[in-house]
Amino acid sequence: MKFLIVSPASELREKPASTPHPPDWEFVSVSKAAEALGAMKSEKFAALIFDAAVADLDPGRLVKRILQREPGLILIAVAPGSELAGFQKGLFFQSVEAFPKEGSGEELVALLEESLKIQSVLAKAGIVGRSRALKKVALEILAVGPAELTVLITGESGSGKELVAKSIAENSPRAGKPFLAVNCGAFAEGVLESELFGHERGAFTGAVAQKKGVFELAAGGTIFLDEIGEISAATQVKLLRVLEEKAFFRVGGKEEIKVDVRALAATNRDLSAAVAEGRFRADLYYRLGVVKIELPTLRERREDIPLLVFHFLNQLKKSNPSLKTEFSEGALEELSGGLWPGNIRELKNFVESRALLTPGRLVTAEEVRQHLSRAGGERHLPVATGKTVETAERELVFQALVQLSKEVRELKEIVRARGPAPVQWRYERPVPGEISPEAEVPAATPTLEEMEKETIRQALREVEGNRKKAARLLGIGERTLYRKIDQYGLRRGR
Repeated sequence: MKFLIVSPASELREKPASTPHPPDWEFVSVSKAAEALGAMKSEKFAALIFDAAVADLDPGRLVKRILQREPGLILIAVAPGSELAGFQKGLFFQSVEAFPKEGSGEELVALLEESLKIQSVLAKAGIVGRSRALKKVALEILAVGPAELTVLITGESGSGKELVAKSIAENSPRAGKPFLAVNCGAFAEGVLESELFGHERGAFTGAVAQKKGVFELAAGGTIFLDEIGEISAATQVKLLRVLEEKAFFRVGGKEEIKVDVRALAATNRDLSAAVAEGRFRADLYYRLGVVKIELPTLRERREDIPLLVFHFLNQLKKSNPSLKTEFSEGALEELSGGLWPGNIRELKNFVESRALLTPGRLVTAEEVRQHLSRAGGERHLPVATGKTVETAERELVFQALVQLSKEVRELKEIVRARGPAPVQWRYERPVPGEISPEAEVPAATPTLEEMEKETIRQALREVEGNRKKAARLLGIGERTLYRKIDQYGLRRGR
């Protein structure tokens, strides 16, 4: 493992090499930044230690050029202790470890060892970044990896929950064993149970052969249950049993199957609120959350945005070698200034679209500002109104119903203006939802609660009971929909 030291002072070049260090470490020293950049073209280094007083290139430009090539490289800047605070305020220096020039060789070696551990964890997970928030996550992964505990990973969509789960598995005694991921929100209730636990032949219509579930297929390894908050109450019971007893039955089976598997779970929901509302079992919640790892949003690690931009550009250039697009420092400052509204996936999409639509050109700060302005118009920040949640929800539903009523009236006017349509065939029974020009509004106007109940009932019927789709159709949160279903007694079959 090689380390590159850049300093005009021989003291720094000799400091780590003369200190006890792992036998496979090798230190290469140069006195100029240009020499360092040349050495990096021909050799691979685990870290670069550079003197902030290097004369032939501004440290900021040196750091930028290095990060453009290798966003994941460990960088350590050495400067007098009194200068370190101001030194780390630059755009790219937030991704650099600072080390006081007065520090000892032992302290420098210890910093290298810790940085290597963190970088190894992040690299295995495919996570790009050097922010303090990410380092905290990496240290948590190192702590829980060797333990046989269930881990609940929380974070927004696109924050890298599955990457963290893979890293936990890779840093555990189960490394190299099967790692199987299941998106619990992607399966209907009965299908998910079969996916997790398998089924016997003839267990249900279409079960023409025995099938092993992921708990069997992942034996000896790790299973990752994403969107765990979406599973039904019945599946929660069976999942709790397999976590506690390491045993389960296939769907339609009578033979108990023992299994050795470690479970990791993830959610972008507030499961504690789901427990309080009775939608998620408390015992399962506490069983899953023996250890919790909360992933930071991209907004909480803005200093990683330039590294992510460089990483995405480098990935694109591998498949498009002729691509020359770069982002100006002003553009990177705009992206890192705390206004980026999206997650990592959305940042990647933006970088790729700019690179492919403007090949060979510098993406400017103005282009980023225009994009942020458009994106900001599509994402509304919460505003204090003084209204309760119930009142706000009721107003939204009422507005939707009023708009629907208006559209129905307009449609009736169109039908009435056209006159009766020529009869081509006869219906034996009324067509559901048929609009008649003569139809009148009932004398007894339904209450708001009745209108709301019927709207929810119709939405559920439209999506065949899929509550996630129904919530999306109604434009309300799933938690709100669950509460309304309970409030109006709209469980299955009603």
